[in-house]
Amino acid sequence: MGEEAKAAVPVLIEALKDKDANVRSNAASALGDIGKEAKAAVPALIEALKDKDANFHSNAASALGDIGKEAKAALPIFIEGLKYKNANVRRSAAYALGSIGGEAKAAVPTLIEALKDEDKDVRRSAAYALGSIGGEAKTAVPTLIEALKDKDKDIRYSAANALGSIGGEAKTAVPILIEALKDKAVNVSFDAASALGKMGGEAKVVIPALIEALKDKDAKVRHRAGIALFRMGGEAKAAVFALIEALNDKDASVRFVAVAALEKIGGERKVVIFALIEALNDKDASVRYRAADALGSMGVKATVAVPPLIEALNDKDASVRYFAAAALGRMGVEAKAVIPLLIEALKQKDENLRKKAADALKIIGESFQSKADTMSFADLDQATSDLEKALQAFKDTHDKNLDSDIASVNRSLNALKTKSQSRPFDRILEWMAKHPWATGGLIYIIFLPSIWLILLRVCPLWILYTNNALKPLSNFKLPDALSALIFPIRTLLFIEFLNYHPRVLDTWVEKHIKYARKEFNNNKTVTKHLFYIHIPVILDGNNLVQLTAKNLQPIFNQKRVTLLIWGESGVSITTIACQLAQWAMSDNETERLCKHQMLPVLIEQELDHPLQEPIPLIRFFESRYG
Repeated sequence: MGEEAKAAVPVLIEALKDKDANVRSNAASALGDIGKEAKAAVPALIEALKDKDANFHSNAASALGDIGKEAKAALPIFIEGLKYKNANVRRSAAYALGSIGGEAKAAVPTLIEALKDEDKDVRRSAAYALGSIGGEAKTAVPTLIEALKDKDKDIRYSAANALGSIGGEAKTAVPILIEALKDKAVNVSFDAASALGKMGGEAKVVIPALIEALKDKDAKVRHRAGIALFRMGGEAKAAVFALIEALNDKDASVRFVAVAALEKIGGERKVVIFALIEALNDKDASVRYRAADALGSMGVKATVAVPPLIEALNDKDASVRYFAAAALGRMGVEAKAVIPLLIEALKQKDENLRKKAADALKIIGESFQSKADTMSFADLDQATSDLEKALQAFKDTHDKNLDSDIASVNRSLNALKTKSQSRPFDRILEWMAKHPWATGGLIYIIFLPSIWLILLRVCPLWILYTNNALKPLSNFKLPDALSALIFPIRTLLFIEFLNYHPRVLDTWVEKHIKYARKEFNNNKTVTKHLFYIHIPVILDGNNLVQLTAKNLQPIFNQKRVTLLIWGESGVSITTIACQLAQWAMSDNETERLCKHQMLPVLIEQELDHPLQEPIPLIRFFESRYG
């Protein structure tokens, strides 16, 4: 029966009303077997608690207990049932109260009385119910302490379990629970240890007692104390050094549980890690494999244990080798040095060892994959090579049980290859870090010109200003070994090459064109020759009816031009020169002498040796336009 029989619930409810007491009793028992799915029967079962037949009454109460919290409506009747003359009814009532749990706290006083019942089954069920109620049953602690002295081991067991469920509120029971660690009944001593472990909130009271118990003459007591500390977990940190000392205990079971407790309590502490590494040399194989497992659970925090764990792969005991391989796998990338040994382990006859080595390689592969973004390319290449070797070793085993591991390692390998191909920029950066001089040279050759080119695009005049600012700086002389050549700083910085770039010159002209045009037009000589009259001219041997800027464009589009204006008397050569200047400054590109605007220079005075002394002219020009 069970959940699948819930379709029978309506029929069973009807059977609760049968004239035959046995039928009613069996129907109640059947509803109890169905459990929570029989919650529709709660009202009928509560009604059945009024039946005079003790067996039916007991079965109805038990059924309500099996249904659980849905039966809380019967709480007052269960409390009354604890006073019933029939022991089975009292037992069933206590059991039902336990199934209701914390919501049955109103029954605590009556359950305390039931702990003194003459019937042991009633006392046991009462202890179970108080444990289910939990912290709300703290007033029962003194009576439960007394119950720990009961002759019946099942009652002592239930009392210990109840005290553990009550937790810190039962701290006054610590001494008796410590004593119960010596109980001959295994269930009692284990539940006493469990109860102590659940009192972590009262660590100040419990831990000193458990530390003392670790030194007890009786190995069983020491073992149970270790279990209690294990169950307390991180709240038992004060016991770390006592547990490390317990690793030297004569009894292997004590050393075993000390390893387990240290793993759970202080796994992040270096002193614990080193103690567990030492435990890898324990004479008992179970302690050694438990230490290997504990170190593995700490992952990368315990990487200092990699060498000892590698040694453990050669242990005589297969379980130790098995857990050592698993531990190395759980350390992932940090255990990469062990991959060759794990590959060797795949070749062993021990099926369990092969499987654990395969699992370790699988985990290491997954760890490689998860950290591929941050691995150096040297490590990435090495990891790829290692996984390729591992994959081949997997295939050589011809072990179908390793198919899932093979698939996982293959996925990790493909992911590493993909990652390596998708990080070309990172590979370049890594090369640059390894070759700083070459990198510096490349940056010098690429970076500086790039800055000037950007500046040329964004603010061309800064090229001119920077170049002028660098002119006063001293020249740079190369070492004698490099011919002792001398270079201007501007040349070494590559900016000199852009100083007269058309974009720089155009921008400079654009800045000064309005001022230049105004100054030029205000010149006395220009104002005298302001009006230009078209006359026939000969240009490069070609007769022209009239001279226009378009006629001159092919000439002025050359890099360097010299134009001589010559004419007979009466022809205003100066007027033609002034018109050329106007065309050169025109805002209309079709009217210009070339595509670039130009600034005219009108020289009216005689220059002494102008070709030999260009500097005065340049200085005059700079003084005018900056």
